[in-house]
Amino acid sequence: MVENDKTIIIQPDALVEDESIDFSGLVDFLYLCLRNWRWFIFSCILCLGAASFYIAKTAPKYTRSASVHIKEDSRSNSIGNVSEEFADLGIGGASGSVNNEVVAFNSLELAEQVVNQLHFDVNYQTKDGLRMKTLFGSSLPFVASFSPVFDEKSLVLNVNLSSTGELLVESTETADGKYVVNKKVDFGKPFAIESGYVVFTKAIAYKRQKSTLPVRISKIPLSLATTKLHNDIEAKQNNTKNSVIDITYSSPNIEKAETVINTLINEYNKNWIRDKNELGILTSRFIDERISVIEQELGGVDSDIATYKAENLISDPIQAAAMYLAQVNQSDQEALALTNQVLMCKYLRDYVANSTNADKLIPANVGIKSTEVTTLVAAYNEMMLTRNTYVKNSSDHNPMVRDLDDRLEAQRSAILQSLDNEQKSLETQIASTQKTIANSTSALSNSPVLQRNLLSMDRQQKIKEALYLFLLQKREENELSQAFTAYNTRIISRPMGSNAPTSPKKGLILIAAFVIALLIPMLVLYLRELSDTKVRGRIDLEQMTIPFMGEIPENNVSK
Repeated sequence: MVENDKTIIIQPDALVEDESIDFSGLVDFLYLCLRNWRWFIFSCILCLGAASFYIAKTAPKYTRSASVHIKEDSRSNSIGNVSEEFADLGIGGASGSVNNEVVAFNSLELAEQVVNQLHFDVNYQTKDGLRMKTLFGSSLPFVASFSPVFDEKSLVLNVNLSSTGELLVESTETADGKYVVNKKVDFGKPFAIESGYVVFTKAIAYKRQKSTLPVRISKIPLSLATTKLHNDIEAKQNNTKNSVIDITYSSPNIEKAETVINTLINEYNKNWIRDKNELGILTSRFIDERISVIEQELGGVDSDIATYKAENLISDPIQAAAMYLAQVNQSDQEALALTNQVLMCKYLRDYVANSTNADKLIPANVGIKSTEVTTLVAAYNEMMLTRNTYVKNSSDHNPMVRDLDDRLEAQRSAILQSLDNEQKSLETQIASTQKTIANSTSALSNSPVLQRNLLSMDRQQKIKEALYLFLLQKREENELSQAFTAYNTRIISRPMGSNAPTSPKKGLILIAAFVIALLIPMLVLYLRELSDTKVRGRIDLEQMTIPFMGEIPENNVSK
């Protein structure tokens, strides 16, 4: 055979020394690989080096798992005996299955509540060798609070916390690009960024560092953070035969993973209490409406009884006779007192009307209860004392004395008029009292009839009162039931897990890299031999119909 002007003689015994191996079987292919061992060494160095770099670059993740037991019968007993009392209204709870609670734990709404509670849309990282280390909780030196304008925006801040405790914002990264800032920021004061601001506050791990601590703050949209957390949380039923749910979450920070699971359970419990108390709220609304109706009806009955008692001057049918008799006695006393006042009015009027008493004081506090008379008498006496003082210092002909005399005369006329009015009023009261005595005397004879009517109204009042008190009691029981509602879950195991990272799996990655390092040169050698169409010996012609004349051995002896 001629190739490139060179005649190649095939010699079967010289195949071992020939670099081209006949690819007729697995043994020949393995021998071919051994002949090219340098390829495998280079491939192993390259693949294992890339795997090692990936392991060093990738932040490890730690997995934490918790188990909670679902109390399946708790929903049906959500408000205790109150539901039984109002069962006829169709108000009642149904027991939820464990599968429904698994869906609740995996819901996007619950994940959003956890994001808002933990401010999961803000991530803090610092350089740790080739990888970025996540800061959270006790390892967080400060917290950045963004204004609401950044709720659905992405933003990156590169911040340095110096050894003196000063905070320096080096640069910001937004959708428009990266901007160098290099500005010191005070804790607790807003730092303006675009159309919003961010406020830095000291956290648990704040302290004076021995060296500068660079922190990369990544702010992502709330919706994106919610979706990411929703995809990372896994809640599933432990076994179809029990009511236990296993919750798993992985994070580069162990404390963060544990906090997420604890917060998820707490938010679920809050939602459970809120949903379960909806029945209590509905019951409270119904009770309040019935109480309002009963209050109106009871108020109407009370008003009827009060009106009846007021009209008939009774409070207790059994004591009606005694009451009427007491009223007669009391009215007699009132009539006597009023008569005495009438007599005092007449006496005082005669005294004032007597001209011989024109320069004397008028007696006060003589038992007349009229405020008008008392005021006029007091004013008259005060003017009289003033006049007498002027008379002592001058004479009766003093113009001021004469003026006071005129005023005193007018005051006496007013007093006389007031006494006349008071006398008429007292006489009217005496007539009214005498009428009351007559009515009370008449009521003594009508007491049995009044008693029968009053007992009928009292019976209605007691029925309304009993129903009103029952509703008040049930409302209080319902309020207490809502206040002391037990959680639907019982934590069987708190978030726990190994301190060894679950990803990246170093051993698996290195094994995979080693296998790939072996497969790459093997594949290359296989494809090279598969694409080789040269005829190097009799074996290459056995599968063909070309006539074979013979083989010419190659002589390697030099001439």
